[in-house]
Amino acid sequence: MLQRFRMIFRPWSASFFLVLLAGCSQANLPPSPLVELPSPIVVQTENSPIDEGRQVESAQPIPSKIETSSKIPSIPDASDYPIAKAREQNVVETTLVVKNRFTPTEWMAQRMAGFSRDGGYFIYMESSRDSGAGIPKAAMQLVEISSNQCIDRGCIETRYGEADARLDIADAENDLLQQTWKLRQALNLTPPAAGTSLPIVSRSRTSDGIETVTVRLNDRNSLLKLRLRQKQVGAMEKGNPQTAMMLEIDSNGQRRSLDSLNNFRPWVLDYSIREVHLSTNGKHLAILITATRPTFEGTLGTTLVQGFDLR
Repeated sequence: MLQRFRMIFRPWSASFFLVLLAGCSQANLPPSPLVELPSPIVVQTENSPIDEGRQVESAQPIPSKIETSSKIPSIPDASDYPIAKAREQNVVETTLVVKNRFTPTEWMAQRMAGFSRDGGYFIYMESSRDSGAGIPKAAMQLVEISSNQCIDRGCIETRYGEADARLDIADAENDLLQQTWKLRQALNLTPPAAGTSLPIVSRSRTSDGIETVTVRLNDRNSLLKLRLRQKQVGAMEKGNPQTAMMLEIDSNGQRRSLDSLNNFRPWVLDYSIREVHLSTNGKHLAILITATRPTFEGTLGTTLVQGFDLR
């Protein structure tokens, strides 16, 4: 039996002792350091409300933030203004839009909007890039609410050519901001106050473009009815479309009219009431009208500001 054990042990005894020796030598080595993997980064997002009427912000990218020069103070992005945030929160109520053949295919982006400190003035600035040559454009309106008129040198826009297509949209915006800096300071519009975005509770539109909108005044249990009438002369086929509009407002049993059906604006195809804003002191209204204009590859939604004092 002892002889048989020696025969079995002899073939693998040498390799057995080598493995045993290697294991003993590794037992004296220091342990290898642990490698810590970075923790995963978790990004939390919130679901934004869906605009079922105007597919504006979701369809068109917002231009880059305004880059200010040393001549003017830092201007926040338009999305930082409360008026923009209020519109997002009430987007279903405030944008009940009846789509028609003039619904714009593109929109100018709102960059600044709001009232002066006393509510007597309203500023609106928007910008876009031309769909043809890619020329940037910015437009600003400084409106006196009581007279519903543009301030002298307050309603301006950039007029660039094809050689300026390389400019950023922010360059066009800064151009207007610099031109109106002192005027905006004098009118207490640096920065403007958002006011309140009034909810639209009903909207209707006839085949001839008469649009009726009813809004609710937040600080009182009353409704405000607005009726937009429009008239067009010329035609796209002839290269000279012109459209005029008049806005009728029924308030406290009285009717007032803004603008005129004899005031024809060139290269406007259609008007539509978009938003109604109430000043902080509750005495002034700014009504934003969408003026649809033809472009190289479709139509562009621009903005016309109408001012109204509540009595």
